[in-house]
Amino acid sequence: MNDEENTPLIYKIIVILIIIAAVFATFMGILDFALVRSNSEELSNLNKTIDSINGRLNKNSSDISALKQNISPGGIVDEYIDSYNFLTNTNLDLERILTFASVNPNSDYFSIYITGKRSVFVSVTKAGQLLLQANMRPGLSDYVFFLSGTPTVKTSYTILLDRSCVITSSDASDTYFLVSKNGSSELLRMKGQFQAVSEFYK
Repeated sequence: MNDEENTPLIYKIIVILIIIAAVFATFMGILDFALVRSNSEELSNLNKTIDSINGRLNKNSSDISALKQNISPGGIVDEYIDSYNFLTNTNLDLERILTFASVNPNSDYFSIYITGKRSVFVSVTKAGQLLLQANMRPGLSDYVFFLSGTPTVKTSYTILLDRSCVITSSDASDTYFLVSKNGSSELLRMKGQFQAVSEFYK
């Protein structure tokens, strides 16, 4: 009698345990599925992020390669610099050509000639007022100083003076004047650190 009463209770306990186990297993299965799905989405997002980063890295690498080509010798930047220097020098050369080509043979004018191997600092003043200061390289200066007459074309190298102007040189021994007056020219050496223009045209 007792065995018959206990047996159903054990079955009930077993059935309850089986039901609990089944519910727990189902719950764990759902939880595992949710975790797998969440991880899958995270991995998918991570892959997209990695692909995006790789794309940016490839683009940056491509941009760096293009930049290296542009700034390397013979690149487009080098060509721009050469073109700019060429145009600038051409413009300056044109001004120099126009300066000397526009000189009237009957004008009184002079240029400065520097000898030696070093540049010489030269300034021109009138009544204490500075008209020009320049570091002149060896050779004939680009500047032409007019005392009478005017150039046909005025450039940044044509300077109008009068006899009261004074020339100062940092090295008089290497400074000469190519003086043109009355249609003839002569080369005069600077006598001292300061020299009045009136001494050229006595």
